[in-house]
Amino acid sequence: MSSTPFERLWTRFLLRRCASVGRGTVARGTISIRGQGKIFIGEDVVLDGSDSPIELTSVDADAEIHLGDRVLVSGGTSIEAVVSITVGADAILGRFSKVMDTNFHRLVVNRDDRLTARPVSIGERANIGARAVVLAGGDVGADAIVDQRSIVGRRDSVPDDAAVVAHSAVKAA
Repeated sequence: MSSTPFERLWTRFLLRRCASVGRGTVARGTISIRGQGKIFIGEDVVLDGSDSPIELTSVDADAEIHLGDRVLVSGGTSIEAVVSITVGADAILGRFSKVMDTNFHRLVVNRDDRLTARPVSIGERANIGARAVVLAGGDVGADAIVDQRSIVGRRDSVPDDAAVVAHSAVKAA
């Protein structure tokens, strides 16, 4: 993707806290990068936070977020890792989608306990729809489609070339 000199400079500024950023990557709008972990961004990635901010959070020092080559991250997307989140090449994360490897809270609070986290993997060319959520342990295969407002957890991983459709709301009688 071609970009202007200003876009290249702005991208370097926005992604300065990342461990690595590939050539041709473009960041637009507001990108929030937080945490002590590492974020690796492949080549020709587009982070389009021009309408709504994008959040990349790697909570612990050993947490990692990997975005493969040519990934498109749409506005409002939030990626939050305690252990590991990997997004394969050519994947699309739709507007306001959420990917996280932990639920960030417990039913019973004990400050000495460490959060339970499970790695998340999104395959190459996968398409995560708007407002879809991929939870801890979620595995979305290559060329898979997760429809808007769908939820993928560790118990319902999506195989290669499959599609997941959101459950429609049922009106109470």
